[in-house]
Amino acid sequence: MSENSVVNYSINLPNKLNIKTIFDVRSIILDKLAIGKSLTIHVPEDSEVDLSFVQLIESARIRAKSSGVILSLAQVANAQMRSVLDRGGFTAGFSEEDEKFWFHGKAQQ
Repeated sequence: MSENSVVNYSINLPNKLNIKTIFDVRSIILDKLAIGKSLTIHVPEDSEVDLSFVQLIESARIRAKSSGVILSLAQVANAQMRSVLDRGGFTAGFSEEDEKFWFHGKAQQ
């Protein structure tokens, strides 16, 4: 691949994003992070999310940043994801970068 080539990926995740499915979701995300320069993650609006998914995404953000890969969510965090972020204590310490990633810079509702 030439240096000027930019590979952008977009993935659609399943509706169930929890401890039972996290290993498969992790594999999908890591595979794309390893070969692309940008990854956009589509999370279904009606997805079932638990803390394992939020932890996976936070880990993926760290890996992406250290690898020079741009990682983003296609849509702002849905209501269930917001609830998990709140209950997990993530939103209490959010930086501007975190707000931009999870809520696209819009104030949490």
